[in-house]
Amino acid sequence: MKSLQELKKEIVFNNEMYELIDILKKTAVAQFQVLSTKHKTLTVEKRFSGYLDKIFDLINYRVVRHPVLTNPTKRVLLVIMTTDLGFLGGVNTNMIETALSRVGRRDEVLLVVVGEKGRDYFEGAGRDCAFLPGVSDEVKFEEAVRLRDYIFAACVREKFGRVLITYPKFFSFARQETETLQMIPCDYLFRGGSKQPPSLEAKSALGGQIDESKIIEAIEEESQRRSALGGEEKVIYEPFRDKVVDYLLRAWLAHQLYNICWHSKLSELAARAMHLDQSLSELTEMKTTIRLQYLKSKHEATDRNIRDIFGGRLVILRKRNNADR
Repeated sequence: MKSLQELKKEIVFNNEMYELIDILKKTAVAQFQVLSTKHKTLTVEKRFSGYLDKIFDLINYRVVRHPVLTNPTKRVLLVIMTTDLGFLGGVNTNMIETALSRVGRRDEVLLVVVGEKGRDYFEGAGRDCAFLPGVSDEVKFEEAVRLRDYIFAACVREKFGRVLITYPKFFSFARQETETLQMIPCDYLFRGGSKQPPSLEAKSALGGQIDESKIIEAIEEESQRRSALGGEEKVIYEPFRDKVVDYLLRAWLAHQLYNICWHSKLSELAARAMHLDQSLSELTEMKTTIRLQYLKSKHEATDRNIRDIFGGRLVILRKRNNADR
């Protein structure tokens, strides 16, 4: 059993730790509120992304030749968005495990980790990975451009035909979910309809992979329809088609990654605040337990001292009575 001095030290340590974690929690909440407000003001960014999506409908898919559309899909670039700081519970580990489960054994995979926690995880496991700095507290567009340039360089130079990115998707302060998107190949941009990257979680929830033969048929039908309408002849490309398509694809990917960076940072701060709040609850329970142990030990020690004093007093009185006789 611990001594009173040891229990007293634990109470002091518990109080100091509680104050520290409470400060970290309040800081995370304040940062979240600032970023959340800033994210809501990005109306121009959202409008530009919407206009950019419509431009792809004007391009004939059959005549497009670009590495991000034609490279072999067995070569996979797996991007994992992790964090630079801790106090997130098992968020980073969950993202890494989810990401690794999305690739097959026969795929040629290059791991790209964004954030120091992911790098530390793979270094501890003895597995090679490429490393990029994590998303900053300001969530700058240049960070998305840097990641975009890395992805495009890998696709063009090393012939990666499939790019998957796993990140924490933000829904609310209390809800974040790990999601894996297929960013490349992005042929769905030219088929009309939704321009959002397909989620692998959504595919599995539907009970299997999408039938690629049906996709090809739909592409051909759409291309024939546009050719019959003569829409392709009304589009003027400057300087030439491939250059325009390359620019559009780079711009689209940068803005998609910018949105993912926002999701990652908001999820990180929300998850940290929630985890720290849980830690405060656990510290409160520990504090109560330690305090009860301290009071119990103190009462036992006080009771023991009283009994010792009273017993000693009785011995003295008995000796005096015997001497008087």
